[in-house]
Amino acid sequence: MAMIRKQLYISAEQQRKLKKLARQWGCSESGVLRAALDRLPEYDDSVYADPALRGLAVAGLLVPPPDDEDLPRSWEEAEALERELDEMARQRGKPLGLAEAVIEDRR
Repeated sequence: MAMIRKQLYISAEQQRKLKKLARQWGCSESGVLRAALDRLPEYDDSVYADPALRGLAVAGLLVPPPDDEDLPRSWEEAEALERELDEMARQRGKPLGLAEAVIEDRR
């Protein structure tokens, strides 16, 4: 993939957060920014056409908050979680639904 160089201005607090995430994730600051952009939903005019969805999007409620305790803190942690869920599904003999995964997680 060809990369395009970008420069941007961020606040001191954003810089502190960026450096901390890069350390936690074991990647560059650019890698954190690319991952953050990849996680954002694709811009869709239809979402902003609906007043209720527009309100949720503007409030940031269509994506999980960045400080959610249940979110993996690194790529390794995310991969370990995926392996754990795959193993749970394999043991059950069928895919695990969302409600079942939540119940299993709380046991």
